[in-house]
Amino acid sequence: MNDLITMPKPDVDGIIDSLDVSVNTRYEYKQRIKPFLLFVQSNGLSLNVLLEYKRRLAERGDYSVSTRNKYLATARVFMKECYRLGLVDRDVTTNVKSFKQDRKHKVNGLTDEEVSLLCEWMRQHPEKLRERSLLCLLLFQGFRCGELCNIKLKDVDFATGTLFILGKGRDDKEKVYLDPKTSRALKRYCRSLKLLDEDYLFTSLRKPSNSTKLTVRGLQHIIKKIFYELEIEKSLHSTRHYFATKLIKEMPGELTVVARLTRHKSLSMLEIYNDSVLMEIDVERCRRAFSRLKI
Repeated sequence: MNDLITMPKPDVDGIIDSLDVSVNTRYEYKQRIKPFLLFVQSNGLSLNVLLEYKRRLAERGDYSVSTRNKYLATARVFMKECYRLGLVDRDVTTNVKSFKQDRKHKVNGLTDEEVSLLCEWMRQHPEKLRERSLLCLLLFQGFRCGELCNIKLKDVDFATGTLFILGKGRDDKEKVYLDPKTSRALKRYCRSLKLLDEDYLFTSLRKPSNSTKLTVRGLQHIIKKIFYELEIEKSLHSTRHYFATKLIKEMPGELTVVARLTRHKSLSMLEIYNDSVLMEIDVERCRRAFSRLKI
């Protein structure tokens, strides 16, 4: 690589910790910066380092466009901060575009049939209070993984059937009204534990401490194990996709209401969900138009 520039060995955690972002975002940055650091270690640091890294990401057939953009964005943020801190004397982040991504949402949400299977699984395993609570929060509240992992006992008010969560990109906690099924599941789960107000509801089983919260990866492992048992080949995000799509179908033309319930700051993502719902309706109408023709 030409135009090599020097940079002192960076304190990666310190640099990322200096960013004005949420705890979850900092954690994600620290995970996603690792491939870029290995790339720089092997290829050196130059003015074109981000462009070369982008080309390397483009070769990863196992990465979706969205995943490639997340890794590229992390590298861009990291190098921008290095420039701000004076660790490099030139800004290497300019003139590198993100990967072009189709506006249509690529994640397939759970179907009603698959959710019925999950509900049946919960009925068949009444002793699995932890898993039941997790599934209820994902399916009937549409919680993001990070939101769910950060819940503490003090955040839940069973008297009013509400829960306070720190949503994505928020500085203050938001009130969420619990579905009765979720409230009952959480109440039974909490009664089975000895928790203090500051304790996390869901903790890591590998590190048995009420102060060691369940990680997103740990949550994924728990839910994917259930999905595998029921032969559901979907990602964990499919639960939130299901929640949003279900509300859009129940409340046609009321995206602002759905946005409040799903806690989306912008309507842009919900418009993508809405487009998918409308496309399903249009496809069904198209099929009906030709249903009487026989060949």
